[in-house]
Amino acid sequence: MDNTHIRDCFIKAVHAFKNKPPMLKQVFQDAKMYKDQGVLTDTDISMLRTMRSQHDALHRVDFSKQF
Repeated sequence: MDNTHIRDCFIKAVHAFKNKPPMLKQVFQDAKMYKDQGVLTDTDISMLRTMRSQHDALHRVDFSKQF
């Protein structure tokens, strides 16, 4: 089974819900379910977590002190 479409949907979901922690939590619960079913891989889950971490890091930077 080609999981590219499903992985792309999860990538879009992480972007869409990046400012809504309860929804983002649900996205990761669903991703784990797909991983348990063998649709997503550990690499896919790691990529989603990295995306979430990068977003969080961007929002912790105080850009007003950069200039």
